[in-house]
Amino acid sequence: SGTVKVLNQWLAIGVGAGSTGTYNISGGLLDTSAVGLEVGSDASGTLNLSGTGEVRAQNVAIGVRDGSAGVVNVSGGLLHSNDRITVGGDQSGGAGTANVSGGTVEAVTMIVGNGGAVGVANISGGSVTATNKVTVGASSPFQITNYATADQVIAGGGPEQAFSFTANYTTSNTQDNGDAGGPFGLGVQVQG
Repeated sequence: SGTVKVLNQWLAIGVGAGSTGTYNISGGLLDTSAVGLEVGSDASGTLNLSGTGEVRAQNVAIGVRDGSAGVVNVSGGLLHSNDRITVGGDQSGGAGTANVSGGTVEAVTMIVGNGGAVGVANISGGSVTATNKVTVGASSPFQITNYATADQVIAGGGPEQAFSFTANYTTSNTQDNGDAGGPFGLGVQVQG
């Protein structure tokens, strides 16, 4: 229990080539809502969230830079972003994975695969909610499994051979930007 509050700098778990960082939270609050949270920044980083733990951030970036490997495991608690959660983002050599088996994940926007990085979201339980949109394969290979909820799902851009989208998701506005790798015609079923 208790609170860790970060005010002036992004909090990074796993920083610098060859480094490995792990942060486990099962109760209390990790508050980076004034800044942001990077999991795997030029290194390997893991965030394990369970129990009644809460992580609140302005933005969450998982597997951010070239050579990074970021993993976030949510089995309980709350992961909340005031703005964006990016799973695999910004540089082509990065890789991000979000494993959600319980708990709650909330953001305005969720991006899975961005800027040439590989993003994977494995959602087998809990709740994943984006109040604005979920963007998958923003110029990246990507994979998302099971389900997510959003007002808008935008898919496209990832190479078709790296494409796996087996989600059952609820949305009122689904778009495909027409790039190779877009979901339509590949067996995706939209419910809602």
